[in-house]
Amino acid sequence: LPGPRVFSAGYFVAAEESRWSNTLMVSEAADAEAVVQRIADEGHSFIKAYEGLTTEMIAAIVSAAESRGMGVLGHVPFDLTLEEAMLPDVQHLLGVVRPENISADTIMARMSEWETVDEARMDKVVAFCVENDIVNTPTLVVNQRVLSYRHYESIADDPAVRLLPPFFPGGVWSPTEGIPMYRGIGEA
Repeated sequence: LPGPRVFSAGYFVAAEESRWSNTLMVSEAADAEAVVQRIADEGHSFIKAYEGLTTEMIAAIVSAAESRGMGVLGHVPFDLTLEEAMLPDVQHLLGVVRPENISADTIMARMSEWETVDEARMDKVVAFCVENDIVNTPTLVVNQRVLSYRHYESIADDPAVRLLPPFFPGGVWSPTEGIPMYRGIGEA
């Protein structure tokens, strides 16, 4: 039947305290094989790499996924650069800003503190991505929508927000009731 082809990850794969209940934890690179196998056995087509992973863990996850014909996308862990992580598909452009130039290990700081990224850094990142076939999924819409929460009271009238299930604007993204990473976002 005609319809969308769905590529799912099902779980986050991380190596630090779980931020989400759908996270599978690894404590060493050797854990990657079993975690990827579980995700494959459940019919998913991608691995969503998340936080706390080391370069060795990422390499093991990528290898295990590739051997099963699966893709790997996700977050560059906070303490790594895009080049060090070698994720095949980097979300949110994480890892472009060097970790020492980010004020806090929060997704908001990591996605917004770009003051130190100059043309030379961008040229280096682009060349590295081209040379290594790295895809970037920048999720610019996420960033744009988060910025709209500076005026949270008025977003209910936004035509795009009206298309969403109420769970997102009223729950997940609420600056007072939502998930911790979106609470208390100030003007800065």
